[in-house]
This record gives sequence, structure tokens and C-alpha cells, in this order.
Amino acid sequence: MNGTLITLTVLGVVLLGCLLRAFWEPTQLAVTHVIMEAGENCTIKSCQTDEEKTAHPFLHVLFFSDLHMDHLKLNQDHLLAEAERWTPDLILFGGDVTDDPALLPAVLTLFNRLREKTGHVPLLAVPGNHDDEETLHALETAGIRVLCNSSHTLQCRGTTWQIIGLENNQRGRPDADRETTGSVAPRQRLVLTHNADDLLTFPPGQAGTFFAGHFHGGQIWLPFRLEFRLLRREKLPSLGHYKGCVRWGDMTGYINRGLGCVLIPLRFLSKPELTLIKLTSRDAATGSNNENGGPDLG
Repeated sequence: MNGTLITLTVLGVVLLGCLLRAFWEPTQLAVTHVIMEAGENCTIKSCQTDEEKTAHPFLHVLFFSDLHMDHLKLNQDHLLAEAERWTPDLILFGGDVTDDPALLPAVLTLFNRLREKTGHVPLLAVPGNHDDEETLHALETAGIRVLCNSSHTLQCRGTTWQIIGLENNQRGRPDADRETTGSVAPRQRLVLTHNADDLLTFPPGQAGTFFAGHFHGGQIWLPFRLEFRLLRREKLPSLGHYKGCVRWGDMTGYINRGLGCVLIPLRFLSKPELTLIKLTSRDAATGSNNENGGPDLG
């Protein structure tokens, strides 16, 4: 009897600890530093070193996804301070703004503050499955470029990059064929999509890098990836690709865990994430480039 009581007590303490952590974790921002070579490799760094801060990489990208403003528990001042420290060349947002239209003014205020803190560098977004036309129009009106089967071209440090944004597969059909016919070298094309499963139909050999969100890193971790087996039907998580650095075909990419929460304001072993990426490509490093070497064409 005493043994059973002790076992139940320990189990109760463990479950209570997990529950308390699940309430605490959405308030804790994880900042991930990534070194990425398009089409080659991706390395997560524990921190940004002084050498990396003073180096001159080809492109600094700040990437986040899944804001879910209705369940965002982060300290926004801390989030903006981390973004400002990185001094990015480009900001990418992977979609899912909010389910509550009344929160759109707060969303636009946050994005405007982000742009002010980062020197008004280009901020590009793609539609998420929680984003309706009103939301996307509000983003465009605020000066945020929403890419929906379209692209934006950016010149940075003598290299031309093309960012291709895909439509979300729950809203329409992802289709990048028209955007992959230009003269930008494939390794200098970045694919931005909400759901990484959209890459399953992306033409091979046409891009070197991708960025996605949607999966929340599982949001609430369960053993044996049960959160994906029971609650989701996407293909990539079933193959073990649902967060962090991913190699898919001839592309190197990153799946962000998102900032907010969906359905319930809880996370467990999947902290909200801001990803800071130092990106280069072999073509850019060797001086190979296309003929579109002019100003920003986006």
C-alpha cells in the first residue's frame, strides 16, 4: 500500500511539474543561430560569437513563423531587442497571424516596431492556413510584402537573391513554376512557405534553401512523435522532419517552431523560436552571379 501511494505521489508531482512547464514555456523565447550554405549544409550554433558579428556574410536572415497573436505569451520588447541585435538584411515571416480580426491592429503595431528596430529592411511573408484575405490585405497595407506564388528579388553585398513565396496548400495550390524561369542562380533562390509539405511538389534543382513553419516543433512533445501521428497528417513530420535544420532533396532548409500557440496557450519541450541565419551559397562565394546585379527589384 505504501509503495502504491509513493508511486502515485511521484507520478502526481511529475505530471504537475510538466503542466507548470507547459504554462511557463510559451513565455520563454529561444533564439537559434544557424550557419547555412544553400544546398549544402546547415549548422546550429549555441550562440553568436564576436567573430560572427564582425564578419561579412552574404546574407543575414531573421526568420520567424506562426505568430498566433491570440495565444502569444512572449515579452514583445525582448523579442524586438533580439531582432535588433541581429541587424538583418532580410526578415521572413512564415504565416499564421491570428484567428481574431480584432487583434490585427496589435499585430501591425508589432510588425511596425520590428521594422523600425531593424532599419526597415524588407519584411516578406507568406499566407498561413489561419490567414484570411482581410489579414493578408492588412499586412500589405502596412508595407509587408505578402508572397503568394510570387517572388521578391534582393541584392545584398553584390549578390542577387530571389525569395519565392508559396501559397498555402490549405488555401490554394502552391505553384512556383513561373518564378523559377529567371536568370537567378538556383542556389541563390530561397523558398518561403508556411507548410513544409508544400516542398513535395516544388520542382527539383530550382532552389538551394527553404524556410517553413506550421508544425510548431510539435508544440506539446509526446513520445514516439505521437503528437504528429494522432493530430496531424502531414508527410514530412512522419519522416522526422518537423523542426530545425532539414535537408530535403537538393535543398537545405529550416523549420521554425513558431512564436505563438495554436488552440491552447501551452508548449512542452518546444519553446517559441526566433531563428537568425547566416546564409551563403557556393555560387556566391566563388563570385558566380546572374546578370541582374542592379538594385532591389522587388
